[in-house]
Amino acid sequence: MSLTPSRHLVNPLLGVYFGIFASLLIGIVLMALMLEQLGLEDHLLRGLISGGLVALLAGLALATRSNAIFELLYAGRRVPAVFTGLTLAVTLLGGTMVAALPGLFYLMGFDALFLTVGMTTGLVVFAILIAPYIRKSGAYSVPAYLGLRFASPMLRVVAAAIASVPLLLLIVAELKVALMAGSWLTELSPLVLTIALSLVLVLVLVSGGMRSLSWTSAAQAIVMLLAVLIPVMIIAVLMGHLPVPQLSHGRITRTLLRAEFTQGIPEVLADAFAFDLPDRGFEAATRRFATAFSNIGQGAFVLSILAVMAGVAGQPTLISRIAATPGVYATRKSVAWAICMIGLVFLTMSAAGVFLRETIMSDIAGLPAGQLPSWVASLVSREWASVDTGTARLALSSFAIRRDAALPVLAVANEVPTALVYTIIMGVLAAALAAAATGLATLGTILSEDVVNGPQSELVVDGVRRTVLRLAFVALTFFAGWMALVTPGDPLEFLLWSLTLSGSTIFPVLLLSIWWKRCNGWGAMLGLLAGFAVALVSILSGEFAGFGLAGPMAAVVGAPAALIAMGVGSLLTPPPGRHVLELVRDLRVPGGDTLYDREVRQVLVERRRQMGG
Repeated sequence: MSLTPSRHLVNPLLGVYFGIFASLLIGIVLMALMLEQLGLEDHLLRGLISGGLVALLAGLALATRSNAIFELLYAGRRVPAVFTGLTLAVTLLGGTMVAALPGLFYLMGFDALFLTVGMTTGLVVFAILIAPYIRKSGAYSVPAYLGLRFASPMLRVVAAAIASVPLLLLIVAELKVALMAGSWLTELSPLVLTIALSLVLVLVLVSGGMRSLSWTSAAQAIVMLLAVLIPVMIIAVLMGHLPVPQLSHGRITRTLLRAEFTQGIPEVLADAFAFDLPDRGFEAATRRFATAFSNIGQGAFVLSILAVMAGVAGQPTLISRIAATPGVYATRKSVAWAICMIGLVFLTMSAAGVFLRETIMSDIAGLPAGQLPSWVASLVSREWASVDTGTARLALSSFAIRRDAALPVLAVANEVPTALVYTIIMGVLAAALAAAATGLATLGTILSEDVVNGPQSELVVDGVRRTVLRLAFVALTFFAGWMALVTPGDPLEFLLWSLTLSGSTIFPVLLLSIWWKRCNGWGAMLGLLAGFAVALVSILSGEFAGFGLAGPMAAVVGAPAALIAMGVGSLLTPPPGRHVLELVRDLRVPGGDTLYDREVRQVLVERRRQMGG
């Protein structure tokens, strides 16, 4: 009997349930807006919004709890395409991208497109060359797929070790953003906040594994979309533009260029392979907004797009997400939905960056130092911005913002209700928790199924698998929370390092494993090790030693190294056996049995035969 459930098991009332969730969320925001007008104290307002979000997520996690191992690993393989698209979008964006992108567009202008173009292209590559075939395999993780494809238990363990590094970097990045957003919404200390967020994640993961995670992540994606899109639409109207911000910022950009020219802001072009990722300070605002390649040189811009593309296409968390879809066709549809959703978010973020630049140019630049708008003091008190008042008249470069606070800064600068400012922060927090939870679920599954239980984990008693999986979730959650608390650094840098390592190791191996039959287990292992080593050396030399490629571009040397190592290793060792070649042939056929399920059934039959004998 197939392990894949029939289509009628998909709940037809899912749309109703999530409609109720969205209505409750909007109700909480409207209540906060009303109570704010009635004079509700600020800490109570923050508590209402953050507490409402946590309560909704906790209720959803408990409502979707399960003890079945098939639900814990695959969510029963019945998550429809549109909901999988939501989870893919929020997993890929995470709180890191939602927080950083508006600030990057404000500070870098054109050059910030390396992230949006790279991520969108990576999803397209993932949809065409990788996702359908991994779903046909039926594997729940990259190591499980590689172990199946190459019939190599040792490769499965090596892949588990290597895939753990970019996953851990991703989790730490998202938890750091969650701590940042949580500190803006609450008055808790960093330690208490870390424990509280870890408990929320543990509740989601332990209650139902991938089943609970799938539905809570879809809900968090809705939170993110509403919290980002609606406030930016309102701000666009307040600024006198169309209520469709994605269609408003082209004309504004041309106006900004003329204004920057009259104010004497220089046109600076970076060297060909220069890469500068702004954090905070006054320096980034001293360059023309829409001048191409002022922060990232021409060569670095192209290389960074390719590196991000490879990292997204090889992201282990996306593999675990598509494993929950009903089939190959649903997988293709889900990635298409994800591309549409992140495209909408990217267009909104770029518009927000333009709106913020226009606001600062019109309300700050040229004013006497003693005539600052009232909202500036609010930003400075929150440590979201700083002002250099050493000159008689302020210039654009006199006003610096915290990059990851750009979206709430835009809201405060346009004097929208405080409840909407906290709603934006709630969206960042929801996206960060969703991405972190997916990373933890993927890493916990790899640790329990591929390492602890061993390459033949499918033969282990379900009760043992369940216990080990949940213990892995708990241990990894608190360990990652501790790392996020004690490690310094920019969350966006952690995310880019994660993408670089994924693009240098996992992407090349997945690509050749699908599209080159001659590739064997020894070649795949050499490719993983070579790509990881080259990318790691490149990152360390570029970031800390002062030479080599910057972290985001390291995949452009790591991925070719992995491909060359795989090719040489495969050609110098014996070719794959007949069974593996037939598996690759079946892998490329959309219909038919899920290969992982078929292999498990064959192993179980053989085990029963031996026991009977």
